[in-house]
Amino acid sequence: FALSGEPDMYWRKTMIDKLRRRMICICCSAVLVAFALMFTVICVLGYRQLDSNMDIMTDRISEGNGVFRPLDKNDSKPEKDHKPDFITEETPYSTRFFTVWFSKEGDFLEANLKSVSSVSEEEAREYAQTVLDKGDARGWEDNFRYKLFNAKRGTGIVFVEGSMNRATTQTLLLTAAGVLLGCAVIISLVIVLVSKRVVRPIAES
Repeated sequence: FALSGEPDMYWRKTMIDKLRRRMICICCSAVLVAFALMFTVICVLGYRQLDSNMDIMTDRISEGNGVFRPLDKNDSKPEKDHKPDFITEETPYSTRFFTVWFSKEGDFLEANLKSVSSVSEEEAREYAQTVLDKGDARGWEDNFRYKLFNAKRGTGIVFVEGSMNRATTQTLLLTAAGVLLGCAVIISLVIVLVSKRVVRPIAES
């Protein structure tokens, strides 16, 4: 065996294979971690943008005292707090929302359901009571983005229906996940294919 050199060749081949597998594992793991971080950032930014857009609509309704405030001429320019670029003259007619009013003592006054058809007055009161129990000024309750605000007549809670916006955001995130996963698989295959060439100089040395 010593003359033939077979044990030495076998040992070198084994070490090279181990080195190649280790390199593949490290590179593929790095790719997966990087793509996972990218997808996490995309998810965070996507949901923050969704909340921001919905908050712009709740702000406009609360500024209108429970009614969707018409678009002003000055709204075409960026405002200090937000940029309502997506709001047009048709937005008040396409937005589904309702407002629930409570007195300063906390008694139910009324529910304005003129701009929504899928919610009854009893359901509106239940939504509003849940929000009051939470104590948060903004948030989500089912598929409604809400905002709690104070006015002369008492406390108002505006709910804007956001199921379509949520579904659009989720669809975009699923598409991004599919693209990133496909890219990760392709890169991993490339790493496997080129690993022999990468390891070859080490084997020769």
